[in-house]
This record gives sequence, C-alpha cells and structure tokens, in this order.
Amino acid sequence: MIDNNTKKAVKKLGSRFPFLGPSIRAKGARMLVGTESPDAVYPLLKAMKDENRKVREMAAIALHNLKNGAIDKLCSLWAESRDPELESIILKALYVASRPLVLTALTTFLRGDVFEKDLTEEILEVCLLDSDKRIFEGAVKCVMEQKGYMRYEVLWTFAKEHPESMIPKVLSEKKWRPDKPAERALFYFLADDLEAYHDIDFEQSYLGICYESSNPAMREAIASRIRKSGDSRLLSVFRTERENRREIFSPEELELQMEILAKNGNHQEMFQLLSHASYAQGMRIISHLRNAGWRHPDLHFRELQERLEDLAELDTDSKSALSSSSSYAHAIYQDFRPMFLGDEEPPEDETGMLAWAADKERFRRRSAAVILLAEQNSPWLVNIVNKASSDEYWQVRMAAAAAEHLRPGSLKPANKKRLKGDHNYWVQALLNLPSGDRLRDLSPQGIEELKGTVYYEDQRPEDADDFLALIKGFLHTAEREYLLTIGDFFETEIMISEETAYEAGETYVEIEWQ
Repeated sequence: MIDNNTKKAVKKLGSRFPFLGPSIRAKGARMLVGTESPDAVYPLLKAMKDENRKVREMAAIALHNLKNGAIDKLCSLWAESRDPELESIILKALYVASRPLVLTALTTFLRGDVFEKDLTEEILEVCLLDSDKRIFEGAVKCVMEQKGYMRYEVLWTFAKEHPESMIPKVLSEKKWRPDKPAERALFYFLADDLEAYHDIDFEQSYLGICYESSNPAMREAIASRIRKSGDSRLLSVFRTERENRREIFSPEELELQMEILAKNGNHQEMFQLLSHASYAQGMRIISHLRNAGWRHPDLHFRELQERLEDLAELDTDSKSALSSSSSYAHAIYQDFRPMFLGDEEPPEDETGMLAWAADKERFRRRSAAVILLAEQNSPWLVNIVNKASSDEYWQVRMAAAAAEHLRPGSLKPANKKRLKGDHNYWVQALLNLPSGDRLRDLSPQGIEELKGTVYYEDQRPEDADDFLALIKGFLHTAEREYLLTIGDFFETEIMISEETAYEAGETYVEIEWQ
C-alpha cells in the first residue's frame, strides 16, 4: 500500500496549476530522493519528459537514487520493455534488482558483474536465451567458472536444444569445436562460419542427416540460416533423405528453394521444382522463368514449359482467385452451398438467420443458417456453429465443419475433434482433407492422404474413386490440366477413364498417382 509521503509527492508531480505547477512538480520529485516505493517509479519516469527543465532534472536525480522495492520496480520495467533510457539509469546508478532471482541475474549480467548466488537451470536458460549479448556472455562466463557444473560440451548440448541462441558463435570465438565431424559440421553452420562448414561438409551430407532427424526448432534454424546465406548449394539439404532423393517437400521447404534459386538465377533447378510444386507455386515458377527470358535447353521439357505458359495465359479465373486470401474451403462452400441452403429463399437479416438456426422442424434451414452466418462472420457464429456440431442431421454437422474452414477457430477443440471422427463419412472427410489454397496444394501425396481417410461401411460411396472424382471436381479446369500435364511430363502414371473427365463431376474419373 502506498505511504502518505509518497502519495503526497505523486500528487504534486501531477500538478497542473498555470503558474505554480512547475515548482510544485519539482518539489514533488525532490520529495522522492531515496524513495523505496514502487508506486513512485511511474510518476518519476513521466516527470522525466516534463516540459519544465527543473522538473526533469529533479526527476532524474530521484530515479538515480532509488532504494529496495523502487529499484526492483525500475528493473522490472526495463526487463519487460528493454527501454534504452531505463537501461541507462540502471547502469549509471549501479542498480541490481533484489528479487525475483531471475531479475537479479539479468541486471547483474547487464552490468558485467559476477552472479554470486546459485544459478538454477531455469534462470540459466532465461539468460542464455536473452537477446542482449552482455547478459548472454555473463551467463556463459558464470557457467564456465562453476566447478564441475557445466563445460563447453554441455553448453553445446544446450545450443542444439535452442539452435537460435548465440551459443555457437560464442563457443566459436573461444576456439572451441566438437570432436565428431558430423557435430562439427553442424556447429560451424550454426555459428555462421560457412567457410569452415563447407570444408568439412562439402556435399551437405552431415547437415542433411541432421535436418532429417532433428526436431522442428532445429529444422527451422537450419532453414533460416540457408535463407540468410542465399547459398544454393545448401538446398541439397532438403533434397535427400537417408542418402536417397526426397520425393516430398513441405510447402515451406519448396518456398525457400524457389526464393534462393530465383535470387541466384538457377533457372533449370527452379524448373525441376515443378514436379514438387502445388498449382499456385508452379504458376509462379513458370511466370518467373518467362519474365527472366529463360528457355529449357531440352526440347522435351521446353514443350512442357510452353504448354504451362499457355495454360497460365488462359487461367484468368485462377489469377483472380490467387490474389485473394481465400482458402480451399471457399471452393468447398461453392460446391456444397446449394445443398446447405436448399430451395427456400434465405432471410436477408441476421434476426431471420437466427430464427432459421433455431428451427427444430427443418434441418435445411439450420444448415443454411450456419453457412450464412459464417459468410457474414456474424458474432453469433461461434454459438450457432458449436450447437450445429451435435445436430442429429449430418447436413447440419457438415455445415458446421465447413464453417470451421471459412472461419477457423469457430469450433471448440472438442467439437472439432468429434466431427473429425463423425460416423458420417462426408462430415469427417471435410475436416480431414489435405489443407491448401482451394485444394491448390493437392498433390500425389495429398491424394494418397485422401485415400487414407477412414471409411465407415454404412456411409462410404460405392467405390472409393467416386469420392476422388468429386474431390477433383473442386479443382478448376486449369488446375486439373496443370496436375495432369506435370504428371505426364515427369513420368507420373495417370489413368484417366474418359477424356471428358476434365469437366468436374460430369463423368466417372479414376486418377492414380505412383
């Protein structure tokens, strides 16, 4: 609780009398020389920006002479904001927070002092991961000086668990390196010493194995450094798996390869990514190569390039779709919307839609209400869509699943999980489809994933390919042409039962990728 003297001083600091105000504020600041009250810190910091010079000077004197709880408050504000002005006060006044212990460690290392208390693992982790090099180096020095606690090897282990930390660079500056070649290659790479890295791992085999077997944090750190380097040689890290050529790249891995290859002008390598690219990515590759004036030297693949360029010219529908932020769920909406809405004329206002959502007699109205409220992003959507997730009619539950695609986060996690395992195949399939931009990321592996969706005997189509045919119907004509053309030229086996299968949903189509 704030004491009376501090309360009076803070009140004076806020004085705005026309003539006497500055002198009253200066007196308030003077009353706070040597204060222990945390409540005085904010008003004094505000007074540091006062229009009156005398007030600013007195506030600065007060802030450089704080005690106990007031020091802890100032140090806490600095730790949260890393404000340079607060840091300057701490360093000039030689402040060290007394509590909590992690704040004591941070301010001790900030000043370059020795931390004399026990350094717990939790506090050590905070300091080693701090972005301020003084704090980080202070923690490293503290570790190295503790007998039998940690040495370079343990710091290196910590660095592998937190690959974005500065530990590899500091250890490299101290001329330390791991003994094993594979570890040394990773160490040099994380320390941004690419010259030393390439000397030991010129084929990127060590780094490739590390990338393949590491946790997401390490994979992201490796990808981030590859992007930063712009070195196209390092892209082989993504292209091998167990010393064999990888057949599947994640969208992020492909984007990184496209970015670096485009920057370095490696046109032929970029062209080869077409066999891994989604439709949207493929169109960007073709556009980049055309703008660069590059033609494939092999006549066979030059034909593919020209066919895809013609396809890109004709694909005006996809260009408008690609410029929007819509997901593939929009296509699902467009295809299923008539089923959800039925034959009745939907209400125009929200009151009417809410009445439809509560109509217990007509399920079609309930499904329509979910769709309409989702399209309008109504504040009532969350309540309605979660209620619909347990509706007795599968059409309403499917509408709830579709709403979750259009407005992610509308469904509660438990309800989303239940719909993913719904007894009706169409409901669960909607949430288990491969994600992507209007199914633009549907690829051979995406179709395989689709085939792996669980069937229930009482709900499954007569033939699995019937469902695949419907899914293919979500793709616009240009995208279907793209997938089939790429498959043809890159020797993907595709079986098409009828030529007219290009028109979505009109005839039976069987497509098998191997």
